[in-house]
Amino acid sequence: MNKNGLQFVTEAEKMFGVGASLTRDDIAKVVNETGAPYPYWLVTKSEYRGDARGTYVLPNIGTKTVAKKTQSQPAQQAQLEPETEIALAAQVMQFRQPKLIDESDSAVPAKYPDYVPFGFFKDLRGIINSKQFYPVFITGLSGNGKTLMVEQVCAELNRECVRVNISIETDESDLLGGPTLVNGNVVNRDGPVLQAMKKGAVLLIDEVDRGSNKLMCLQGILEGKPYYNKKSGEMVYPKDGFNVIATANTKGRGSEEGRYLSQILDDAFLERFPITVEQEYPDAKTERKILSPLIDDKEFVENLVKWADVVIYQGIVLEHFRTLRKGKKFLIADMYDPLHIEYLGSAVNTSMYVRRAVLSVTAASIGLQMRLSDLILAASPQQVTLWQSHMAAWNVIDPVEYDKDPELKNHISIVPFGISDSNPTITENPFTKNFPEIKENDPILLWGGGIYDWFDPLTLIEAINKVKNQIPNIRLVFMGGKHPNPDVPINKIVQKSIDLANQYNLLNKNIFFNDSWIDYNKRHNYLFNATIGISTHYKSLETQFSFRTRILDYLWAGLPIITTEGDYFSELIKEKDCGKVVAQKDSTKLAEAIINLLEKSNLEKARKNSEKLREDFRWQKVLEPVLEYCKNPYKVKKNPLALRRHPRKTPVYYYRRIGEIKREDGFSGILRKLAKKLHLPGAKYW
Repeated sequence: MNKNGLQFVTEAEKMFGVGASLTRDDIAKVVNETGAPYPYWLVTKSEYRGDARGTYVLPNIGTKTVAKKTQSQPAQQAQLEPETEIALAAQVMQFRQPKLIDESDSAVPAKYPDYVPFGFFKDLRGIINSKQFYPVFITGLSGNGKTLMVEQVCAELNRECVRVNISIETDESDLLGGPTLVNGNVVNRDGPVLQAMKKGAVLLIDEVDRGSNKLMCLQGILEGKPYYNKKSGEMVYPKDGFNVIATANTKGRGSEEGRYLSQILDDAFLERFPITVEQEYPDAKTERKILSPLIDDKEFVENLVKWADVVIYQGIVLEHFRTLRKGKKFLIADMYDPLHIEYLGSAVNTSMYVRRAVLSVTAASIGLQMRLSDLILAASPQQVTLWQSHMAAWNVIDPVEYDKDPELKNHISIVPFGISDSNPTITENPFTKNFPEIKENDPILLWGGGIYDWFDPLTLIEAINKVKNQIPNIRLVFMGGKHPNPDVPINKIVQKSIDLANQYNLLNKNIFFNDSWIDYNKRHNYLFNATIGISTHYKSLETQFSFRTRILDYLWAGLPIITTEGDYFSELIKEKDCGKVVAQKDSTKLAEAIINLLEKSNLEKARKNSEKLREDFRWQKVLEPVLEYCKNPYKVKKNPLALRRHPRKTPVYYYRRIGEIKREDGFSGILRKLAKKLHLPGAKYW
């Protein structure tokens, strides 16, 4: 057993005992909670299979260690000597320390016995098995098995695979190496690219379309040429068998629909890949094979793979899963988020051209949903009005249906994002734990969620500066200062808020910014330990048609709420007397509202009303329209003359399309496409 295996077994024994029988969930728990490497050897080797299906038995480390030293001793009586225990503990502690990659380590991926080959697998196996240098660029939607396919091909052929994950911050030193501190000494270490070249291994560049122009340092390597390491003065020649496989969600032209945070790669870089293939999702038959070893219930597998009678979807799903458009399934579009309006507010810092192009695409996607969906789910009465007007604009309301249903109740239902049917158990007070300046009885205003451009944290900070004169221990905590996706840059409004709090000398005294993203399943500790939930914003289209899920979180915790007027929840809070509603950009009125609501009688009254209101948003209640529809689904007749508008194809679209054709078919391919488009004589024979 290697070091990684020893580390996993040691941690697993602490949690489940020596020789325990583990399920895959148990294995995942050990890995997630202890940071131990995933034991592919445990789930792939038959000798560790348990008596029950889907279980795996931990090997006895002590028995194996002693058996090597005292073979005459019966295995069942073997025990670790005290010296061995001490040595083992020292080894485990050593394994927990950060470790640089050793060039001598084997990089052959573990073989997954239940892996089902599909797509480009056979062709890729032929390329890698030939040991010829032939770079391959594999694209395809997220989660379709691109990376796993490369690793399993290498595992089957017993070929080493060096994987490097790309991000926008990946630079030359991350790929090729450079000076590194080892035991207090600065030494030159090869990066993963040079290691793969020296080993004759397969270099897997994962998520290559997330990289920047710094990837151009690989130009010569992608041509099969040796690399001169300027830092060490060494000329590195690629060993026989070295090859480069790149994977990406896009074709290096960016994500037009905004689904992926991809970059536009240089054509000179992309042209170094003689083969570009697009991996599709597996078909139903392949999915059945994939799922069968993991799930004992065959009937469940069949039902999982087959289409349901009713399909609930969001956003651009129809753009990618075209079978939904042609099928006879009942389609429910969950349109609680008006994406086109949200984008108007969220993309204020991008170029006007990009904003217009994305808005056009998004609007066309909404039109498609209007035409094909049998039922639309809105989050509020305001959104019902919005989607009704869109249906009228897209001419999808059939006069016959209108005569039967003039309020369009069969077309649109109000199904808001709801609240859990039960309240959580509080495990800690994160305020006093993470912010030493906050004491147990301090009044805490909680800003739940992220800080985005359509919100107004600046007026709130000004209000806190006024409140502290009367309530010195007032605390404001911004729960989400950082985006959950590390590739998304911090919004400018976040930095403005920090600067303003610092200007008033409130930062880390009265106002606190959480520098990490709170796990969704742990957010309740913040909510249920806060005093007041607060949300301030500007008046805009986004505000008018929004449905703030953070307000639902406040209601879940039974918090009194302070918000700015202009949206659905502000009217509801005012009506139900769950807190205070103030005008936008009025720091004086906002300060007065905070001071007034913190009075004990007002606070208790608002809390009781908030707890009462939350019952209207429990999942069990808000999902009733969906459940009723699913009991007896129906198709609403749409106007056959409905508009079939598609997004305007911009110059950027044609530039990218020409680049794709050039890479796949060369200049002759461009000429063929153009000839067919212009209906030139004999074009169909070109």
